[in-house]
Amino acid sequence: PFPYPTLFRSLGYPQFNLYGVSYGTRVAQHFLRRYPGSTRSVVLDGVVPPQIALGPGIAIKAQNALDAILDSCAEDDACNARFPDIREDFVALKRRLDTDPVTITMANPLTGVPDEVYFSDAEMAGALRLLSYHPTSIALMPLLIDEAVNENYQPLAAQFAMIAEGMADALSTGMHNAVICTEDAPYFEGENVARDSLDATYMGPLLLDVLDAICSVWPKGVLDDDFKTPVASDIPVLLLSGDADPITPPSYADLAAVDLENSRHIIGKNQGHGLAPRGCMSDIIGDFVRSDERRVGKECKSRWSP
Repeated sequence: PFPYPTLFRSLGYPQFNLYGVSYGTRVAQHFLRRYPGSTRSVVLDGVVPPQIALGPGIAIKAQNALDAILDSCAEDDACNARFPDIREDFVALKRRLDTDPVTITMANPLTGVPDEVYFSDAEMAGALRLLSYHPTSIALMPLLIDEAVNENYQPLAAQFAMIAEGMADALSTGMHNAVICTEDAPYFEGENVARDSLDATYMGPLLLDVLDAICSVWPKGVLDDDFKTPVASDIPVLLLSGDADPITPPSYADLAAVDLENSRHIIGKNQGHGLAPRGCMSDIIGDFVRSDERRVGKECKSRWSP
């Protein structure tokens, strides 16, 4: 392995406070496993536990998040009054786009150039899944669904177009495939996710089928023997989850923490994927990193559900 401790000490950094978000939490956990002497503390935000293979359960987690969003609208007087049949409307919309996709001519939301966008239930699913990552975009979802139900597809299609272009710029497809096909795909069967349960979700089995097809031909890398086992450590670890996260729910953080003897798990209410920029969480992280005892700041803690 690369001699991290020697290099870091030569640069004047004997230890690190690690922060990982999403897939970065998997990297941070393995760094902690390999280099405990070079690790002072760890913050895991939107936690991917080592023992989980991401892929088979994504559609189910996304469906759970959408159900929670629609339930939240039904429980809110103003939202329910404006969108009283939002759940039934969504089911009807999905069925319509599945059998009768539309092609929309609209100005590209990023360039303003007229463009044609093919929009089916698959494109809608991709847009809604990524919109459900953040509270600000979650707030738009009932309105976007309602507009599409009334055959104004442009707002939802525009969101899809922006997300698709943003992902293309932000994501290295080769790197993504290399990671998934090495660290996850070989373990898909171990997740024991029934095909029927995927068929019952708004995403369906499409994502899993795509990953299976890619990884059937993509070169696989090499994993350390203990890569898929929970990390055991007494080094301070702060785990952060959003209770509305559609990809790494709080239960994932609990799995990661099973052998973390000196850990604390904080769950943000009505929050999505990645808590660091939300509310007072930056203060909490700062207090955790600065304090020798790693105590969460009491003043800010009251806004969150530990």
